[in-house]
Amino acid sequence: GGKVAINHRLGKNLIGAFHQPALVLADTRLLESLPPREYRAGWAEIVKIAVLSDPHFFRTLQQRTAALLHFEDEQSLGGVIRRAVELKAAVVGEDERESGRRVILNYGHTVGHAIEAATGYRRYLHGEAVAIGMAAAGVLANRRGLFASEDLAAQADLLARFGLPHRVDGVSSTSLLGPLARDKKARGKTIEWVLPTGIGGVTTVRDVRTDELEAALLAVGCA
Repeated sequence: GGKVAINHRLGKNLIGAFHQPALVLADTRLLESLPPREYRAGWAEIVKIAVLSDPHFFRTLQQRTAALLHFEDEQSLGGVIRRAVELKAAVVGEDERESGRRVILNYGHTVGHAIEAATGYRRYLHGEAVAIGMAAAGVLANRRGLFASEDLAAQADLLARFGLPHRVDGVSSTSLLGPLARDKKARGKTIEWVLPTGIGGVTTVRDVRTDELEAALLAVGCA
């Protein structure tokens, strides 16, 4: 999407810019060279874009999880990646510099980035942290009546089937509050949260209370 950034000890992607590439090559055969854990982590972003914008694509992932994980169908893998890129590109094309709609691509990243920062970027891969962040955002949305329990369960099930965590281990909710306050989407003391409204839709809110947040973090395993 054109973002170039580096991490800072105080938070994820805090120093960055926008610079669009001239060309992007996506050779799916290179994925087979990845360690299995790294490969699984990449699926978090694809599940994310499906939850955000396309229930049919979400069902495709449900139906083909095993084949996608085990490289059983190269054509299907290429098609799934192509669709994920199309969905993301459509959002970025509307809002290149994240002044509006593009913020929805941060689904799962608010808590995910905080987990990465709080654990020194060593314990969780990015996709693993995003998966836990999606779980936390899903709980927040569910408790607000935005995200049906069956959709929350479907999201958790699909993440688990891709070998991704939906609970955090050994992290306190208190340790996440500092990184959350420094989130790049924060304006003053207010964070813009991306919350799901169903499989295929999201909304943004700015009125998440501290007690709501702490309850959601406890629900995904924070101490």
